[in-house]
Amino acid sequence: MKKCDVAVESDIDDTDSAEKVTIDIGIKRQQFSNEKLLENELTARIESDMSVFGMNLKEYKRKGEYGRQYIIPVGRLDLLCEDNQGNLYVVELKKDSGYDDAYEQTVQYLEWFEKSEKFKGKKVYGIICLNNLTKELILRGHNDKRMRLFEYQISYTEL
Repeated sequence: MKKCDVAVESDIDDTDSAEKVTIDIGIKRQQFSNEKLLENELTARIESDMSVFGMNLKEYKRKGEYGRQYIIPVGRLDLLCEDNQGNLYVVELKKDSGYDDAYEQTVQYLEWFEKSEKFKGKKVYGIICLNNLTKELILRGHNDKRMRLFEYQISYTEL
């Protein structure tokens, strides 16, 4: 299992304090409050040319088409990205672990792209990123060569 880490550093200068504090708000609460915030964070990283999911991806953009909330006949993708070779990545983001259908949803998107005349000849992969992956999702994802799974974490550490 791979991890998608999000860290936020404190900009408070507390040089008088001899004790530094790490805030652990528990695994159930270490998540974005909604998927839009997670999408914004990821998109900001991509637009800054930062590596995400261990790759240098860019948002899919063509004349009049943008990868954020990309609509296809079978649904709305959170994010459609591509790499330097033109391979496509369907990114499905979930703010927590309560989505047992994330795998089926992403597979449905992949199958549409694989059948689409517009994207004929393109390799397409799925990326699912959420807060706490279930054992079932890990098993299903690892058995599908098109799929990559990531777990994100949020941490705040005072230095």
